[in-house]
Amino acid sequence: MDVSRGCERTNGFCSFCTEPLINGRYRERPLKDTLEEARSISKIGVKNFRFGRAANFLAYGSLLNNGNPNIELFNELYQEMAKIAEIIHTDNANPAYIIKHKNVIKKLLEIIVKYNTAGDILSFGIESFDKNVVLKNRIDILPEESFEAIKIANEVGNIRDKNGVPKLLPGINLLFGLIGETKDTFEINKRYLEKIMEEDLLVRRINIRQVMAFPGTLIYNVKPKQHKRDFIKFKEFMEKYNHEMIKKVFPVGTILKDLIIEEIKGKVSFGRQLGTYPIKTGIIGNLNLLEKVDGIVVDHGSRSITALKYPFDINNASLEELTAINGIGKKNAENIILQRPIYNLDDLNISEETKKIINLLRG
Repeated sequence: MDVSRGCERTNGFCSFCTEPLINGRYRERPLKDTLEEARSISKIGVKNFRFGRAANFLAYGSLLNNGNPNIELFNELYQEMAKIAEIIHTDNANPAYIIKHKNVIKKLLEIIVKYNTAGDILSFGIESFDKNVVLKNRIDILPEESFEAIKIANEVGNIRDKNGVPKLLPGINLLFGLIGETKDTFEINKRYLEKIMEEDLLVRRINIRQVMAFPGTLIYNVKPKQHKRDFIKFKEFMEKYNHEMIKKVFPVGTILKDLIIEEIKGKVSFGRQLGTYPIKTGIIGNLNLLEKVDGIVVDHGSRSITALKYPFDINNASLEELTAINGIGKKNAENIILQRPIYNLDDLNISEETKKIINLLRG
């Protein structure tokens, strides 16, 4: 659902920004209109909502509050949406706006976390952690401020619901090919991403893109130098980084409710939850297309996770399901099947760590 158009910035726009070209000045949709539409379409069965297309969702209602975050509006918005919606998710958030109003923003984020559904994401247009690139492209937030915005989002949103999924996490957008970019830019971005990992902060997803220069933007006339080889190497770095981050966001034992099966390959059924950037989940076993199932995480890739159908029962699990559990392997899986029914995990020739995993899966 749209809540605003344009960017709320009053000190100029980023070198690549098309918001003022496409949408003009910043303007907002009246709250009563937003809620009226939501109620109307909920009556015909629509129960899943995402506030999208806003350059900065957190600024919604700021025109009514001298440019400041509008706590009262967000209270009403989320209280009313909670009455009709099964899923309530968000979209873009300007990290510079978070820093500028950080004390009030924390209260606003608390409202979102109180009423939203797990797996929600605030997409941060950080674009670069290279200060030189930030300044030359008129990006509105310095690298250390970007890092602080990520910490604030974690402080409020990194709480897990009963299924173990965080309620609200930041997503990071990084752009390459910007004005002033050098080979050092890639190393600077790496260092900041590593700092996020070292400080045990969570990021749901990191989008890596090459900038697109449109007529009417500053960057269109500058045509900065491209570093294609460095960009490819950075993407390779991100494969390993994403793998480690996904393990932190969705640890073994996390329950994913209502996965919708969208593809079947061999003995694995792939599904996703409805929501913002839902993670691709490979569920061991042949299920039915569009079937809804609950899954429990057992392993991780760089962009996906592996799950077993939940609840898990070791005495009815297939060979493939048992083999998917880290530390069991095919031989142990075959022995487990031969020894069933299993009443005591101590009777199995598996490590203590694997026993812990199985106990997690059993709930």
